Amino acid sequence: QNGNQVVAQKLNVVTNWLDEGNFDTGWYNEALPVFEISEPAQLAGLANLVNQGHKFIDKTIILKNNINMSGHIWTPIGIGKLNRNPNTFCGTFDGNHKIISNITTLETENTQGLFGDNKGIIKNIIIINSDIRGLNVVGGIAAHNRGKIQNSANLCSVRGTEVVGGVVGSNSGEITQSYNKGQVAGKQKVGGIAGSNSGQNAKIINVYNI
Repeated sequence: QNGNQVVAQKLNVVTNWLDEGNFDTGWYNEALPVFEISEPAQLAGLANLVNQGHKFIDKTIILKNNINMSGHIWTPIGIGKLNRNPNTFCGTFDGNHKIISNITTLETENTQGLFGDNKGIIKNIIIINSDIRGLNVVGGIAAHNRGKIQNSANLCSVRGTEVVGGVVGSNSGEITQSYNKGQVAGKQKVGGIAGSNSGQNAKIINVYNI
């Protein structure tokens, strides 16, 4: 058994949301600018599409319902630069003030969070009752943020080794009107909002950590 299977078994989760049959991309039409998703499999479908190279430039995804992501291991939307696949989310994800719960990530992987690498806009989202773990660059909402995160909250535990934050692991973009209420743990570069905040465009405005 490999390490991923062992970790998954400890969590009583043995499959990934990106395994065939677990995700739904039927809602996507490249010709359209706006999409509404309401099911866990559709959110997993977004991860599949972005990780296959669909960047969603000038496109918006709106979350219509609270969704429960239990049952499978989560692979982030947009695999970041520490992984072999450098695909990035460049669209707008509007959580519509809905809740995403019970996300489970693999502690044996880099770049973990709901999103892996964001260069777009993530807004109006709340994450609760989740277990966000990883090695390097781990964040509740996004591992890497090079875009904007607005009016969002993380209420779950986030754990990693280096560059670990409640909202984002590494920030070189903008975080506004957001907060963290989850426990954050790591060995180096650990922060309630962001583990690392650097770059000429890096801004953290009107945020708080409880």
